Amino acid sequence: MKYLLDTNALLWAMENDGHLTEKAREAIINGDNDIYVSIASLWEIAIKLSINKLDLTKTIDEIIQEMEHQGMFILQISLNAIRNVRNMPFHHRDPFDRLIIAQAQADDLIVITKDEIFEEYQVKLHW
Repeated sequence: MKYLLDTNALLWAMENDGHLTEKAREAIINGDNDIYVSIASLWEIAIKLSINKLDLTKTIDEIIQEMEHQGMFILQISLNAIRNVRNMPFHHRDPFDRLIIAQAQADDLIVITKDEIFEEYQVKLHW
């Protein structure tokens, strides 16, 4: 299976936070699955760290190193994802969430997220 972590799921996985469900954690650690992280999530984390809106035990560099160590893939922003954002309904206005959803749609990925607003979009979810 191919999964895309939303930003919170990534942070919870990297910080070993108890917010992840057992089902989500199992999907992430299962070596048969491909786990993707949107470059937009890394961008969002970097922005929030730079304006002190996020308190983490790891730096952005340590998060990226841990992702690489775990064999996660960084998902770049494709033109198809950009087109999907353009045509997406406005169930909410979070640009990072909207891009993650668009990327999942473009690349047929299952999103690991706790965010219930994702249910409003045509995207496969796992939690």
